[in-house]
Amino acid sequence: MLLSAPAEVILERLATRATNDFGKSDDERRRILRDLETFEPLLRQGATAEIDARAQLDEVVDALEQIAAGV
Repeated sequence: MLLSAPAEVILERLATRATNDFGKSDDERRRILRDLETFEPLLRQGATAEIDARAQLDEVVDALEQIAAGV
């Protein structure tokens, strides 16, 4: 299972969250982009399903539940 979102969405979410400072510094943001470029293709290859995490939370949860139920 791969939950994915474009890099700009991930960076925006990191920049605007108030519960954790990770991803706010320029160095951390560069590392996140580098890791995303390196590892997301590998994760995608091994995933049996992919959910676009830009969707509303309830839609993501519904998709996860359907996959878990084998629908």
